Amino acid sequence: MNDPFSNLPAHVATFDGRNDTFMRPLEFTVNGKRYRIPIGSTTDGLSSPKIFWIVLPPWGQKTWGPSTAHDAGYRGTLEVWENGRWRKLHSSEYWDDKLLLHLLKANGVNLFLRYTIYYVLRALGWIAFKADRKQLTAG
Repeated sequence: MNDPFSNLPAHVATFDGRNDTFMRPLEFTVNGKRYRIPIGSTTDGLSSPKIFWIVLPPWGQKTWGPSTAHDAGYRGTLEVWENGRWRKLHSSEYWDDKLLLHLLKANGVNLFLRYTIYYVLRALGWIAFKADRKQLTAG
């Protein structure tokens, strides 16, 4: 598959060495539809426990882009190009998780690893989704 991200490398700033803020939008395409992570969006990369960082680092070459798109979905900042303009995408937890799975495959993550990430996310991701959406509505 082709890399879905069209304007890498991403331009991000970090203040704590773990969380990144986008200084330039990051765009990607899925099934012919354009999406964008806008300036100001934040990500912590792939949320994996530190004990697994040796094999699954949060900033892994093949997982970082997909995980940032997933974070943007959970945090309500992901945008979609429709009718000649960018608009906020109001996605569900399930849709965001499926997006991650699709992008992991497109980036060449092997079948075992991408489904391991996906099923752990489906089991535990609701906690982060709920917290992110609560912060979004409070904010």
